Amino acid sequence: MKIHKLGLDGSIPAEITRRLGEYDNAYEFANSFTQQMKETYKARFCYTEKSSVSGDERVQKESEGSGLRGKIQFFDAGIRDKDHPIEKHTIYLTELRYAEGYPHPISGELVKTVSSIDIKDIAESIRPKPADRMYMYWDRYDEGLFIGGRNSGKCMHVDQCLWSNIGKNYTGWKLLALWSVADSNDILNELSRETFEPPLSTHQIAALRRACRIVLVRPGDVCLFSGGIAHTVISISEELSMTVYESFVSMNPRNIEHWLDSANPAVQHPSFTMPDSDLDSIEDDVLDHLDRVDFVLDREEREAEEAIASASSSDTPHVSTLTPDVEDAVRHIDAYDDFEGHHYRHYGSAIDTAHKHIAAAVECVTRKRKYFRKELRKTKRLCAYVHSPRT
Repeated sequence: MKIHKLGLDGSIPAEITRRLGEYDNAYEFANSFTQQMKETYKARFCYTEKSSVSGDERVQKESEGSGLRGKIQFFDAGIRDKDHPIEKHTIYLTELRYAEGYPHPISGELVKTVSSIDIKDIAESIRPKPADRMYMYWDRYDEGLFIGGRNSGKCMHVDQCLWSNIGKNYTGWKLLALWSVADSNDILNELSRETFEPPLSTHQIAALRRACRIVLVRPGDVCLFSGGIAHTVISISEELSMTVYESFVSMNPRNIEHWLDSANPAVQHPSFTMPDSDLDSIEDDVLDHLDRVDFVLDREEREAEEAIASASSSDTPHVSTLTPDVEDAVRHIDAYDDFEGHHYRHYGSAIDTAHKHIAAAVECVTRKRKYFRKELRKTKRLCAYVHSPRT
């Protein structure tokens, strides 16, 4: 899938995108921000230095400093340090977003993302829609933008929450390597926080031979992958790469089982776990979303019963509509007509599949979490799928 076919061109503020062609590293890019931009946005930065253990492999560290201005000052001093200088080309800007939350222009959700339209908006713009019942959780609040030059990137790691990621790569070329669930902890024990900057070590080459996927991500590509397994990313082009990531948990029971293992040391490496309070907050958001799904299912069931009661002999065709607030934003999508046709040709089967996944998803979360079991028993429709433990 391509960014331009989804109508996502122009979704990032121009004051950010127009700087991309002027610099070849994230430090100089961020340092070019106006004082107002340094107050408007916030971000994290990573950089690499040689391992204190082996002296050969390069490990990634987080910058110090408060706010964009403080982090840039940290690099100002580090780059000038004669004994242990920070190399500019290794600096990687991560999770760039607005410093303060604001109502999203399409959904009205409180967000900090710099992207004005995302995959979530596209998926939810079609009516009638199965999209809202095909995911358990979608992180809009802290969605972030990543920028880096050649040989910068994200070290070997696993996301703090075992969810899925959608990457929208606007500019630059990247290599993405991923390892299976079974191999992830072993790989992280050996190469945790190492960056795969050439020349590669013999250990890194051996690890790459065990990777389940090595992917070349091109400018304009949209990719879907699991953040809940060991993975690493490195930019390989002379131009800056710019990628926005959305994180979500689908209704697929395998994805839910994996997500529920977040912070389980047998599955997720303990060096990368999310604080319990943040995981609890995500579970609350999941429950809120399932309450909305329950409301939709109940409404549809009642409408279906009313339709049967007053049905005529002729069938009423589906009417294609877009929500008004999204209509202008997606009107120019090149492939929209094909997507819409595909949507309605397969709408019935998509809904059937969604309902099966909802049933399995509710059974899964209520089997593994008493909290969900207690709360979802109060729902009108989803209560039918709540797991009942044997006594």
